[in-house]
Amino acid sequence: MRLLPLLLLSTALAGCLSGGDGSAPEAPSDPAATAVPGYVAMDADALSQPVHAVGERLTTYVAGAGEVNLFVEWWLPDGGEGPWPTILHSTPYSHLDRPLGGTFYRDFYVERGYAVAVADVRGFGESGGCVTVWGPEEQQDQYDLVQWIAEQPWSDGNVGMVGVSYPGTTPIQAAVMAPPNLGAVVAVAGLTDPYFDWHFGGVPNGESSGSAGAYEGIGGVLPQNAAGGFAWATATARGGCTDPPVIAESYRTDGLYTSFYHDRNFSARVQNIEAPVLYSQGFTDGNVKPSQALNFFNEIPGVKKGFFGQWAHSNPQRPDWQLHELAWFDEHLKGIDTGILDGPVVEVVTNLDTWRGDTHWPPLGATPQSWFLHADGALSTQPAEADDLALQTRSTALDEGETLLVFQSAPLQEDLYLAGVPELRLTATIDQENAFWGAQLYDDDVRVSFAQRNSALRDSYETYRPVPVGEAVEYDMDFQPREWVAEAGSVLRLELRLLGPENTNNPEAQVEVQASVHAGETRLVLPVLEGRPDQARPYEDV
Repeated sequence: MRLLPLLLLSTALAGCLSGGDGSAPEAPSDPAATAVPGYVAMDADALSQPVHAVGERLTTYVAGAGEVNLFVEWWLPDGGEGPWPTILHSTPYSHLDRPLGGTFYRDFYVERGYAVAVADVRGFGESGGCVTVWGPEEQQDQYDLVQWIAEQPWSDGNVGMVGVSYPGTTPIQAAVMAPPNLGAVVAVAGLTDPYFDWHFGGVPNGESSGSAGAYEGIGGVLPQNAAGGFAWATATARGGCTDPPVIAESYRTDGLYTSFYHDRNFSARVQNIEAPVLYSQGFTDGNVKPSQALNFFNEIPGVKKGFFGQWAHSNPQRPDWQLHELAWFDEHLKGIDTGILDGPVVEVVTNLDTWRGDTHWPPLGATPQSWFLHADGALSTQPAEADDLALQTRSTALDEGETLLVFQSAPLQEDLYLAGVPELRLTATIDQENAFWGAQLYDDDVRVSFAQRNSALRDSYETYRPVPVGEAVEYDMDFQPREWVAEAGSVLRLELRLLGPENTNNPEAQVEVQASVHAGETRLVLPVLEGRPDQARPYEDV
């Protein structure tokens, strides 16, 4: 039995369970919260009311893919006639504190006439099988769990799924598998394409190996309140499972997109989704990057609603969030007209605590605005003359530090409303076959977003093509998406660097990378919405 070292466990929990700052996992919003009038079209009086007591805890094992036993616990409303619609929370974490995991959603929904089921993901807690980290078997498990619930006598056949982070990814897995009885999904900070979270811009960022190893370790932690040491050990026997397959396949120093990531690319199957999806992603989430919304949310073919804003790895920071979840399930699992579908498809909160409604995010109406890099360090909408600027990485052998190119605008004459994905169209020459680029965009001293690029994956993330040494090469560097208002008088700043040689394809051979940036041929392209389409936000943060 592999037990997770204390340091690794604490790190894993901080990254996987917390709000991104190492705090405790966020519980659902205050059940007593009320809807904010005038902000969304939702009839709070029509929502299910807390009229039931919570029944006894029931448990069983369900057959998953490959005849693996999946542990499931569930609760039914006491004091009413079933069968009931069911909320499923499929998670690798609840065994770390079984009472907390059970009550995360249990009381709120059971009291309002739902059955609530909590399942341990395969390889975790009291479920058997190997830890696959979103692999094909885990995806099939979500399908099987939904259909198993629908067949139970206490279920009315309508099943919803809900969760944040990894438990926000399992609903996405189920949605692309399209089980017939999946009636609604609430996915917060879930993975849609893990490659671009762990290798943003093709650059390995450490999450690939670190998270895979941490998940393997969490899978080896004895659950609290286990039914018995021998029974638990039998159920979770890792027969034939070893760490290297997941870890080795998830991390490559060349950053290539491999079959490991193809199997876990849920965005590629977004058109399979039939269940209505309530989706949320924070722009300041450093755990699950906001780029996970790209190629996913806008492509969901059916009923959907999205919340985006300035929060980290958590539910949207608004007092009535859980009522939105409840309204989504009431609408689609109970057939109650809650009014939630009458509001905008997208609600997005800016850095100024204002909000904007839309039909898509990123929006379709943003206009690309070019800002050019000048050799004197200016960042301007006026084209620049051709100039080469020297740049080099930190020298690990000599510890000499690194060169940083900085470009800064004059104070803005008017507000600049950014909505979408900024892009750096870079032309540069390097003295080796590969280098990793990094860029950061600031509004005064506040970082707005960042970009990365693996030079050798400039044409395709699936093909490693060495850079021709000494030749000018063009790169497209996408930033993390944002909705941001840079106010009049503020200054935009772009910082461009080469990431350290320890991140390159062959760190032993690449002690130092030198480059020339062709300023006249390089530009920053910002997605701009005209004027100020936002309005005041009528509620306080929670």
